[in-house]
Amino acid sequence: MEETKAQEANIRFIPITTYKLTSTKSLGVLLYPFKLLQGVLDARKILKQEQPKLVFSKGGPGSVAVGVAAWTLNIPLYIHESDTVPGFSNKVLGHFATQIFLGFEEAQKWFPKNKTTVVGQILHPDFFAKNPVGNINWKTEKKHIFVSCGSQGSRKIFQTLLEQKKNFPDTEWIISLGTLNGNLRDKFEQWENTQIFDWIPQSDIPHILDDTDIAITRASATTLAELATRPIHLIIIPLAISAGNHQLYNAKAYEKMGNTMILEQDLEKVNL
Repeated sequence: MEETKAQEANIRFIPITTYKLTSTKSLGVLLYPFKLLQGVLDARKILKQEQPKLVFSKGGPGSVAVGVAAWTLNIPLYIHESDTVPGFSNKVLGHFATQIFLGFEEAQKWFPKNKTTVVGQILHPDFFAKNPVGNINWKTEKKHIFVSCGSQGSRKIFQTLLEQKKNFPDTEWIISLGTLNGNLRDKFEQWENTQIFDWIPQSDIPHILDDTDIAITRASATTLAELATRPIHLIIIPLAISAGNHQLYNAKAYEKMGNTMILEQDLEKVNL
């Protein structure tokens, strides 16, 4: 994904050796030190050639090697942690970082306080533009509900919506269904005042949010921050299998702001 996005933005992309450590209980953990060492050597070679003034990282499997390589070359390392609970890579890089930027104040406990600054999330400038333009428009003056819960693992949410539609009278919907939930499309298409999409381009979302009243979403840090750029009430259903259960703690932080959190296991017991 990184390579594709870099090419789209006309940014030079240089790959290094990396290995995603999915579980410390897997035999694959035995390979990790060797892959990490090779990645550090790859990254050192590149950094020596490029001679950057600093290295900035958002985390992820490849970031540990690059961050450690920068540290060995005395290049300042700056990292940004989006979530309330950091991932493995940023926990490691926190020991080597010059400065650590945080999306949530709650994440400070994981890092040395003298290095941390809470800055919020890094969002596309379109979310702060006045009167953003998009190709997807609300068509009525009814209460507008935007649903964006990803694709994988979100089937239960959409099935609950189908069962509880009666709880949302006089509403209009824009739903990002996800490519893995296509078999539910015909049921949602029976709803009045509803637009269904497999996926909505990010360029359209700021325009949609301008007139959104309620958003039903997962608890990705970036998605929550994008939605919070508008006065929208959020119904947040955190992904139960997120790493370190970070989505639960992200959702709790937004619940303190007056939004609604519903645990996935409670969907059948509550009314959305």
